[in-house]
Amino acid sequence: MWTEEMRAKALRTRMARKQERIARGKAKQDATPEQVPEFPSLQPKTHSPENRQKHGANGTSQPVDFETAPLGEAIAALSELKKTYDRAAETVLRRQTVAPKVWTCFTEKHKHEAPRSIVLQCARKILDGKWVFRDDGCFRVEDGVKIPDPAVCCSQLCFRFYQEKKTMVALSRH
Repeated sequence: MWTEEMRAKALRTRMARKQERIARGKAKQDATPEQVPEFPSLQPKTHSPENRQKHGANGTSQPVDFETAPLGEAIAALSELKKTYDRAAETVLRRQTVAPKVWTCFTEKHKHEAPRSIVLQCARKILDGKWVFRDDGCFRVEDGVKIPDPAVCCSQLCFRFYQEKKTMVALSRH
């Protein structure tokens, strides 16, 4: 429950932050060229005739000669190469290491209700596609929201237990 005092404090905070944002925006607009450091390699590249010659007519970068290029330009080119390499390496690594989905058996989720003989024979964790039975029509309710929770059975014994349990759940709804 918000009190009037809390609302007033929140309003003051919002107004102060708005003023700070406006001041930062004005400071950025008022920035003069003297405030920008004198590193030509870090300056934004324009499409001037000199740059078109250096980078090609279509604006694509040509390979930099690291032996003869100015040090700032060589470092900037090296930085761009490293960024490209890191993005490509991350993509290839993600594509290589696709972990299979691991399912939890229905009996494992309800082992406190299952007969001991079934629990002892249950596989517990099942790799994707290795189940005997899967029911995508199961849901669990959290905070009034239905969330899909598919039931997966690893063996015929687990499937029988699932059928018995599902019948009891269906009857308890009526």
